[in-house]
Amino acid sequence: MTPGPKVKWKWEENNPPQGMTASAASEQLWDTQYWSLWVTDNGGGIFKNIWSASTFATSGFYASNTSTRSRIYGMSVEHHVRNEVRFNKVSNWNVYALQLEEENREGSECQPLEFEKCSGMTIANLYMFRVIRVKVPYPYSVRTWDCSNLEILNIHNYSQVKYTTDNPLFDINTGIEVRPVELARLFISGKTPKLISAPATGPVQLLARGFEFAIGLCSDSKGNVISPNSV
Repeated sequence: MTPGPKVKWKWEENNPPQGMTASAASEQLWDTQYWSLWVTDNGGGIFKNIWSASTFATSGFYASNTSTRSRIYGMSVEHHVRNEVRFNKVSNWNVYALQLEEENREGSECQPLEFEKCSGMTIANLYMFRVIRVKVPYPYSVRTWDCSNLEILNIHNYSQVKYTTDNPLFDINTGIEVRPVELARLFISGKTPKLISAPATGPVQLLARGFEFAIGLCSDSKGNVISPNSV
């Protein structure tokens, strides 16, 4: 059998455009391909020990239009430009030990996790991480809308620095922000009234300033506030 012609993809070219390094030329192709792993049209099953870290893909994992009972065990999705993981019109899925990670150059504006029109799902032991090289915060780690009966257990939202993500979760329908960086359980029932118009806002009032490592504040049984610097 005579082999066919060898196909050479653009990112394999050895000769980048004039004046551009091979690394810079490769970056121009980030976020230019479809999802690394796509489950759709009532597809499903058991997915175990998967690492999806192709920066060229628009998302590492995307599930859409399926109600087939499915399970994910130990999936790591990292270093994408647009999204790490998306669920769209998905139900009857359980996800265990999902880990997401954003890098500085490609992932500083990446939306880690999205749920759209999903129901009857459980996500347990969710790790959302931004490396120490990421110099800017992101508004939220998880974005949801039109979801119901969505349960998220053991949420870990962290980095080696404190400006990681402003809010672990934001629900578009209600405008609700979930702010604690560590949560044992978060349940989205889908019964909260949707936000009809933007809430009225007044002038911003400064309550306090001059803190260093304010997140480390704690209080004793008598309500006395203790800062890390006073211990």
